Amino acid sequence: MLMKKVEGIIIRTTDYGETNKVVTIFTKEFGKLGVMARGAKKPKSRLSSASQLFMYGVFVIQTSSG
Repeated sequence: MLMKKVEGIIIRTTDYGETNKVVTIFTKEFGKLGVMARGAKKPKSRLSSASQLFMYGVFVIQTSSG
């Protein structure tokens, strides 16, 4: 597992299950990325505000080697 820092903008969010979101981030380095924001739909989650549509920022993502 590798941790990467990417700068980008959120262009799509989709609810996944009761507490998760699938977020599509458009980045300069990697293009369009689909990532899972676990627990982003919980009321007290810190990810709920950071996973809103058109949010621009630096995101830390975890990727697999395969």
